[in-house]
Amino acid sequence: MALALNMPKMGLTMTTAQVARWLKNAGDPVKKGEPVVEVMTDKLSNLIESPQDGVLLKIVALAGVELQAGMTLGFIGQAGEEIPETQAVQSLPAASDLPEPAAQAAPAVPSGDGAKILATPVAKALAKDQGVDLTQVKGTGPGGRITKEDLTAFLESKPSAEAGVQSAESSSASLETLKIIPYTGLRQIIGRNLHRSWSEIPRVTLHCQVQADALLEMRLRLNEGGTKEERITVTDLLAKAIAAAVQKHPEINSLFDGHEIKVMREVNLGVAIALPGALVVPVVAGVGSKTLRTVSSEIKTLSAKARGGTLGPDDMAGGTLTLTNLGSYNSVDTFNPIINPPQVAIIGVGRTRQVPVVKNGQIVPAAVFSLSVTHDHRVLDGAPVAAFMAALSELIEEPLKILA
Repeated sequence: MALALNMPKMGLTMTTAQVARWLKNAGDPVKKGEPVVEVMTDKLSNLIESPQDGVLLKIVALAGVELQAGMTLGFIGQAGEEIPETQAVQSLPAASDLPEPAAQAAPAVPSGDGAKILATPVAKALAKDQGVDLTQVKGTGPGGRITKEDLTAFLESKPSAEAGVQSAESSSASLETLKIIPYTGLRQIIGRNLHRSWSEIPRVTLHCQVQADALLEMRLRLNEGGTKEERITVTDLLAKAIAAAVQKHPEINSLFDGHEIKVMREVNLGVAIALPGALVVPVVAGVGSKTLRTVSSEIKTLSAKARGGTLGPDDMAGGTLTLTNLGSYNSVDTFNPIINPPQVAIIGVGRTRQVPVVKNGQIVPAAVFSLSVTHDHRVLDGAPVAAFMAALSELIEEPLKILA
């Protein structure tokens, strides 16, 4: 029986999702549980798996199309099986269902003298992209229509307009592409969200230096005799410190939709995790009401899911504040993190360095890292953010207060 692949409901706030790419072509065999198509919301991408063994009978929604939850993406069934008539009527033509370029009904392109030039859609698009006048191209397709191959051959035989005018410097070097990375999936989601944040939010980043010797010493003691899975990380301690500082300065734990500011009771902390070619921010809910061990365990679980590609919509939803820690790279001292709307602040941490400091009138070495807080100036002025940073710095330098 032919089954429909439908757009899933990914999270409570999802309204639509976009088809990112098809992993199979129409007519390809598929196994039950095998990923068939990737879809993405404004927060994450998700792979839709085949519900049964069979064949991808039809692609309904092409890559780039946005659909509401429940709408049909395609159909999977047995080879030669017909799609139910009531469902097939709603289908859109997929790229794999179209005839080959030479056999397509070619659109007519007006020439300079008013005559019509026949060209396939692919050739027409390529000509527009390359700035080619189709009147100069000879078509070899049925009825003299211009195909993609005709245009490719024309471009290869055409002498470069810039030949002979290159400088000695440019002619001595060649530009070679190492690889091409499609701007799709998570990378596209990240780019879209960050562009929105950068374009819409009047942001300010404040920086300070924090002494971390006591925090690092406490971490060592907490990890004595423990297993690798039980180890407390600096990020775990920072998460609890942030939640404790928010108790004194709750306004930084707010959401802003352009109409009203919601100061949130619970700290649902987003923890930025770098993946190859992407960045995800799963959320640890209710950090302030959980023990350090529980927070640590949840961060480890979310990290493992992120690296395994199994983060779900609920793992990414509900964040009220975000922490991004670049300390493990041992290369970045300070940076300006970008806010994840509708949140109004994000906390950044740089690498830990040994630097000379003055203590009790003596110059001594100390472990120091940079703390950065970017905030939405529509919601927060500099003074309350500076007060929050003072409270957070105090907790980091006197970490026993984190566990109090």
